[in-house]
Amino acid sequence: MKASATYVCPAKGLVRFEAPDADLLGNAALVGKGLGLEKLYIPVLENSLLVSPRKKIVFLDELVRALDRTVEADLAAWIIAPCQRLLGVVWPAPYLVTPTRDPGGDPVFLDGRIRFLKAYEWWGDFSVIEKRIRWLRDLLSAVGGHPAISGWIVLNRELEWARPDSRAAEFVLKSLTTEVKDRNEGISVHLGIGWQEFGSPEIVRGLAGEMDGFFVSGLDKGLQILDGPASLEKEALVAAYLGALTRWLFKKEVEIEMGWEFRGKLINDGPWLEAGKRMASVGLGGVNWLGLCDPLSTLIEEPPWVLHQGLDQASLLGRTLGPKDGLQEWLNEIRSVHSLPPEKTVEFVDMSPEEYFGDPGKHLSRLWMRFKERF
Repeated sequence: MKASATYVCPAKGLVRFEAPDADLLGNAALVGKGLGLEKLYIPVLENSLLVSPRKKIVFLDELVRALDRTVEADLAAWIIAPCQRLLGVVWPAPYLVTPTRDPGGDPVFLDGRIRFLKAYEWWGDFSVIEKRIRWLRDLLSAVGGHPAISGWIVLNRELEWARPDSRAAEFVLKSLTTEVKDRNEGISVHLGIGWQEFGSPEIVRGLAGEMDGFFVSGLDKGLQILDGPASLEKEALVAAYLGALTRWLFKKEVEIEMGWEFRGKLINDGPWLEAGKRMASVGLGGVNWLGLCDPLSTLIEEPPWVLHQGLDQASLLGRTLGPKDGLQEWLNEIRSVHSLPPEKTVEFVDMSPEEYFGDPGKHLSRLWMRFKERF
């Protein structure tokens, strides 16, 4: 199974919407390559390009330099764009938010601080859709043909915040995917979804035929329906389940994010290694660690790290770019495991996809229990 990590610049962070430092990314990428990583996910926040023309040029030039360093490290890059949800925080453009407070909602970074606001129902607003398409074109004009880039993730977990209807979601997804593939017809484009979509999968079901695969995350919000991971071993098993469920329901390649339970915890090598092997055996396209590098100490009081205890210690590499104890062995193990035959990876399933779609909330929990018994 392939391994990757998301790169957030440990020296610049996110709140200033700056491009990653190219040389620092290059150094971290070399270490990641030594660990066995095959690619980096590089998120681009929408606000990064909603700046003056001069600042936009500076950002894009530095991003190109960062991608050059990725090539030099012999790693592929996947771009997450526009990246609205990252490390437990929503990072929206101003035109995607209303002024209405939402005390029980997700943390939103806007106007220099964390706020709790309701999303704007933009999916039917063609003026906003056009803005977002133009935004993507600006990004593609700079990096669309870069040799480092082998794939894109679009609409990463945007189905959760301002829920669209199926027709609107299909229109927007097709529009963005067309822009990407017009630049490189053979490139892979995946849809980013949270685990919550499996409890209400009608929209994703309709979009699956448009995508080359799925990137599944969402463990930052816990897993109440699945009795929530409380350890690295449990998180790996949950990741395996969600990946196997995605492949069975939508018949597409899937990569899954994990690492939320690593936040500053010691590794229990035996159970974690075993859970990793089980995860690698179910036929996932890959596992993506939520972060490559821990942020510098000067950034830990900034979002997103200040909002989640231990998140500043959840990456594969520490602040000096040294690998964390136990990770090398774990990565070696999951990369060496061969997937079970396809029919074995769905032995926990005792129904048809149509039956699942009839009552997804019930079957999400029930199949999780069956999966635990068999894996």
